[in-house]
Amino acid sequence: MSLDAVLARIDDQLPAATDRLMGLLRIPSISTDPTYAGPCTQAAD
Repeated sequence: MSLDAVLARIDDQLPAATDRLMGLLRIPSISTDPTYAGPCTQAAD
């Protein structure tokens, strides 16, 4: 695969990748608080 093709694919998938990252960052995954054990496991998955 050429560099141009790789860069084009990155550009095409950037919005979806950003959405997935923002979804991960919204998970309240505070590992030292047992209340968040479930969301912490979800974030790890």
